[in-house]
Amino acid sequence: MRSTHNEYHYSVTVHTDALALRGCLRALIQHAQSSGNSRIPWGGTKREDWPRLNHHATFHFSNAFYRKEFLRHSQPLLPQDLWRVTAQRDDDPAKPQTA
Repeated sequence: MRSTHNEYHYSVTVHTDALALRGCLRALIQHAQSSGNSRIPWGGTKREDWPRLNHHATFHFSNAFYRKEFLRHSQPLLPQDLWRVTAQRDDDPAKPQTA
């Protein structure tokens, strides 16, 4: 695993049955992760990953502050009855999605 991905080890896992909302979450990730590589956080959350993971998506951040910012922005903007946080970890590094 490349060291860049190892730096993104603060994760949050969310569940939503609304595929379009998953896309909104990905956009908010890029907003919250305001420095570094803003694409690493949403790696592994593609359209084809979503059904395989039972409508869960795990996002990774380079520090806990960015994860907190993501949640702070997401909660008032997105309908709470359409998504929920199912896990948060501080030791869950992102994995490269391409070889």
